[in-house]
Amino acid sequence: MTAPVGAPATTAALARVAPRVTAARTPSRAVTRAVARPAGRPRSEDCRLRILSAARDLLEERGLRALTIEAIAERAGTSKVTLYRWWSHKAAIVLEAILAETSPRMTYRESASPLESLRNRCARSRAF
Repeated sequence: MTAPVGAPATTAALARVAPRVTAARTPSRAVTRAVARPAGRPRSEDCRLRILSAARDLLEERGLRALTIEAIAERAGTSKVTLYRWWSHKAAIVLEAILAETSPRMTYRESASPLESLRNRCARSRAF
């Protein structure tokens, strides 16, 4: 017997498609929940850092107007698809690249109040 069109042909294929199910015991009954694994390949931190570095370098060399997604991808050694999967446009890449560069250098004073901590952080950001 053959599988219908669009249906997995083997149990191995079915195992890849169907979510894994685990049973968690409670005092009264067994509860079933799906354990989802993110689809696709995990994102590479090394690739992200190469992209941000390439964006910073190209921004300094060419400026924002002349900066292109294609140039960032080529300099970073990755594809445009990767860039668009992680960021929606070049301004988002540039913003993250600038923040990644400056955030570690900005210090702020801790306080007991979260509001006071935020005020201190904003004051330090303006001074930077």
